[in-house]
Amino acid sequence: MKPGDLVRAKEDLRRGLECFGLVVEVIPTSTWDENPERELREECFVLWASESTPMGWWWADLLEAVNDRVL
Repeated sequence: MKPGDLVRAKEDLRRGLECFGLVVEVIPTSTWDENPERELREECFVLWASESTPMGWWWADLLEAVNDRVL
């Protein structure tokens, strides 16, 4: 995942919803703030394309990039 990627939430796909988002920022984040031995996950700040233009942080593994797919 990288800034500029077009994404969809995997849960939305499972439920049959079509909502796309744009990845604005990606950071590695520990799953436990105080424990550096825990696995790092990427966290993505996503701007969603819907009427209210919601945005927020999502775990990268909960998103699917659609850049290379034909929609």
